[in-house]
Amino acid sequence: MKAHTLALLLFLGGHVLSAAGQEHSSFPIDVTTGPAPQLFSVDNQLRLSYELHLVNYAPFPVKLSALHITGNPGGQLTVLDSNSLKDDLVLANHLLGNTGDTVQTQTLEPGKAAVIFIDMSLEQNQGIPASLGHLFTFSFQNNMGKTIVRNMPGPDIAVLSGTAVIIGPPVKGAGWVAFNAYGGSGHRRSFNPVDGRLQIAERFAIDFMQVGQDGKLFHGEPQQNANFYGYGRPVLAVADATVYAVKDGLAEQTGTSEREKRVVTLDNIVGDYVILDLGSGRYAIYAHLQPGKITVRAGDRVKEGQVLGLLGNSGNSDEPHLHFQIMDKPSPLGAEGLPFVIKEFTQQGIAQNTDAMDEGAAWKGNAERQIKTVYYRQFPLDNAVIDLK
Repeated sequence: MKAHTLALLLFLGGHVLSAAGQEHSSFPIDVTTGPAPQLFSVDNQLRLSYELHLVNYAPFPVKLSALHITGNPGGQLTVLDSNSLKDDLVLANHLLGNTGDTVQTQTLEPGKAAVIFIDMSLEQNQGIPASLGHLFTFSFQNNMGKTIVRNMPGPDIAVLSGTAVIIGPPVKGAGWVAFNAYGGSGHRRSFNPVDGRLQIAERFAIDFMQVGQDGKLFHGEPQQNANFYGYGRPVLAVADATVYAVKDGLAEQTGTSEREKRVVTLDNIVGDYVILDLGSGRYAIYAHLQPGKITVRAGDRVKEGQVLGLLGNSGNSDEPHLHFQIMDKPSPLGAEGLPFVIKEFTQQGIAQNTDAMDEGAAWKGNAERQIKTVYYRQFPLDNAVIDLK
């Protein structure tokens, strides 16, 4: 009984001192970090993307009201306030099944876990930090109904040295839409359980689809693969590399298909694919390729720009597209996604009507982003319409 009372006093007291006199928090929230982030550029701004995992071990609900992020060196970089945290904090039981972006909350019930998805930009005058520090502000109600506010230091996370790998284009031509790229939540929050571990292999994945001169993704009926402008376009090696693995022979979906009608397993989810070993612990995957059209085998050496196969619609695919990502292991899902930047692309604009595009409409851009912009060594924005050469 005495030990239990002491534990509750520590919760309510908030801070204890170490033997060296340094303040520590006894607040019963466990915080761990995901993989260390690495700098990459989007829209000519340096970015860092990573995750923090929280578990509430208190016997009462706890609300997270603010998260201060500091750079070492550099001082305070950003503050996630209540409005930001409603979008960035996702309860663990909503992470699977693509429901994570529909539940807004800042409160962790007893025994519950959550993930904070952090995507931050660095200003030019802030410098590049070697590590990031975190200070949480939590609140809860005591037995008398009074709201208690406590600050709790969180773990530091190192920033990987260097910048993201620079690659050539995985496809070429005009009018490629970078679906689920930077700023979208579909890939960014796609945790996948493989052999007892949850990882985000798709953290920086892009779904490439091409629009025709009419600005549409397809002509005629969408039930025919050949009616999609990107279908059958060559997919290209993004660097000099070694072919690590190839899967071929899985049947394709027929045009646009409903997910409920597909039987999806770990073995067929990415369809026919090629994995390249880029070296330095980086692997690139080209997924959903056409069966029987892959032109390389495991062990082959390939040159940047070499054709690997054709864009298809195999595996867990809604419609013909190229799913491309770079990861730290040669596993489509059992890996952590790594950032990359493309050597050069021209952005035509940002598609604002993606749902209508799926129904056959031509893409429409935001007037403020309709000026063609050439980017060098950048990662595309979500729904950017880009030309690759």
